[in-house]
Amino acid sequence: SGSSSSSGTGYMGPRHPEDALQITQTCLGQGEFGCVVAARFYGQMTALKSLDISKGQHQLPRLLNEVKIFGILEPLQGDCIPKSIGHGYWHNDTTYIHATSIVEGEHPSYSSSSSSKKWPPQAAMAAQNEPKAHTQLWCAA
Repeated sequence: SGSSSSSGTGYMGPRHPEDALQITQTCLGQGEFGCVVAARFYGQMTALKSLDISKGQHQLPRLLNEVKIFGILEPLQGDCIPKSIGHGYWHNDTTYIHATSIVEGEHPSYSSSSSSKKWPPQAAMAAQNEPKAHTQLWCAA
């Protein structure tokens, strides 16, 4: 999983073989890139965002930005945000994926008590430095 490809995007990223993913029909929620599905990524159950590059190449920079932000917020992964399990090209380089851990429970944006949840200082600072962040960051109270 360490080789790279540009796929016409100018981005060099990891490539994953076909058998790296077993996608289920379970939609965990809707996101900017469509349905976030449950999928096994190298055997681990994950929440998978995928982007068909042929249909949405203009959205690839946004997904790459999300991956970058997860890297910046690595110390918070697993506590305040899901863990980033992996990302890269898949399906003959036609699809870009980002797999994260599956978080149990209700997302705070759907909760009536969400106003009491505050971003941790590190997340707020990273979000200010990365204004195109589309991932909501939160810590359970």
